[in-house]
Amino acid sequence: MGRERAGLAFPCSSGGLTLESTGHTLIGNALGSTTRFFRTLLSMVAALALVLATVTDAQAARSRTDLEWIAEQVLLDAHNTAREAASLAPMTMYRDVRDVARDWTDHQAARRTLQHNPNYQTQICCATALAENVAFRTVGPKLTDAAVRAAVTEMHKAYMQSSGHRRNILGAYPQVGIGMVLVKAGSQWEVWSTTNFRTPDSNAPGTGIPEARDVEDTCGKAKSPSFSDVPATSVHAANIACIEDAGVTAGKADGSYGPKEFLSRGQIATFLMRTLEAAGAKVPEGAACSEGAHRVGMSAMRAWKIFTTDDCDDSREVTRAEMATWSVRALQTALGKKVPAVDADYFKDDNHMSGNVQGANNAIAAWGVVTGTGNDNFAPESLLRRDQMATFLARLLDAALEPA
Repeated sequence: MGRERAGLAFPCSSGGLTLESTGHTLIGNALGSTTRFFRTLLSMVAALALVLATVTDAQAARSRTDLEWIAEQVLLDAHNTAREAASLAPMTMYRDVRDVARDWTDHQAARRTLQHNPNYQTQICCATALAENVAFRTVGPKLTDAAVRAAVTEMHKAYMQSSGHRRNILGAYPQVGIGMVLVKAGSQWEVWSTTNFRTPDSNAPGTGIPEARDVEDTCGKAKSPSFSDVPATSVHAANIACIEDAGVTAGKADGSYGPKEFLSRGQIATFLMRTLEAAGAKVPEGAACSEGAHRVGMSAMRAWKIFTTDDCDDSREVTRAEMATWSVRALQTALGKKVPAVDADYFKDDNHMSGNVQGANNAIAAWGVVTGTGNDNFAPESLLRRDQMATFLARLLDAALEPA
């Protein structure tokens, strides 16, 4: 049960029952209910160890550990499996909703008191309907991947046995945010959770990706590249011609460019180094990597801290998300550009990735270097093609040459 206010539906589920409230549950209201409710609450304490109380404002969320990231994804996958079984579309994790959920989970775990967020209705924007589930469960004495997955799976099962929680999970909410915290209490580890659900309005994040940069000032009038396998009709043709003119690429020995071919880490290092040189960066001296055709570029990437690992492996293929991250670092470390954090969440298909990766995707989109693959997607884990790389680098060069 819930109540309607200003066009928003606010179902509030706690203790295995749905309670009528203003968005959070007061201890007096919960225990002042029926004997049946008290028995049900005790059974849910055994399953989820739920406690109810009044609340204060949520605090700023900290970054998540790898196991907490896994816990969030396991719960989302379990919810979406249940939705699939009910012939419902899957929910997508949205960063702005997730941040509110994480804030509140931090608040609960710090106080070891399970409670609803009284302010999520105003903290989450751009909605026609909102809902919230909260829970915690004991993981066990050892914090392992298997133990966390098992605890979160049992948490989902308990949710599905509660009509109120289940109604939210199977509701008309295409967007979700999940925040999980792992804390040690005595000899036992616990997992705390908040899930916020949103039916978005037209202003919800994930829309309004900035337009691509106009690179004419940097690249000149659009023209066709000289490569035999790049038709003038290609959406990447002008950008391939741009990086050809800038000396970033000379194509392959047979006169082709290979637009649909994927790129290795070493190739990206060389191309990115040449792009930064064209923007006025001085290639660092030293040879951190002493072997391979791309040793100079690999050494430069390490010296500029664009590549943050210590290995010289230049053979691994590169994803679009990696290219976005390296592009942000290139602007920052090689060229001294300030790349501020972006509040907007432009892409809906990267919300399972780390905050740093999402931040880079959004930041480079805000600079007009990328616009995604359509329908608010970025395809972050897709391998980067050579034609796509040309567009990355032409726009990156334009951004690099832009006055401060």
